[in-house]
Amino acid sequence: MKTGMEIESYSPTKAALADLTSRFKGLVFDVTTPKGMADAKGAKKELAAHRITLEKARVAEKAEALAYGKHVDAEAKKIADQLAALEDPITEQIETETKREQREREAAARRAAQIEREAPWRARVLASIPDPRHITAAELRARVVLPTLRERLGLVTP
Repeated sequence: MKTGMEIESYSPTKAALADLTSRFKGLVFDVTTPKGMADAKGAKKELAAHRITLEKARVAEKAEALAYGKHVDAEAKKIADQLAALEDPITEQIETETKREQREREAAARRAAQIEREAPWRARVLASIPDPRHITAAELRARVVLPTLRERLGLVTP
């Protein structure tokens, strides 16, 4: 909007402003007397009437702009809703994959922590086997698997 444009509906108030200024600027009323109080109230009423006229003109001038602004917002919302209908499923895919990756990282961290917790046990098991290259499945079961199960089930203390 151009800032130098004259607002026609303000013209009557602007025209009256010079007269009002010459009549009321710096004027001091003797409000201690009934006539002075009446004159002050009359001046205030006249100025207030111009202020109210100006406000009504301002509201009327803005009405079309406000209506246009609402139209602009409504159109933008329609388009934004259509964009969201396209964007939201993609966002959901990204979020689903991101959460899946996070769950995998957490599971890997739990596995790593489990391996670290079992490291002393694994060292004991390996130390108990004289030559791991020559152990049979039955010996492995007897020396490693069964004691491990008993230990984990709390049937024996390590």
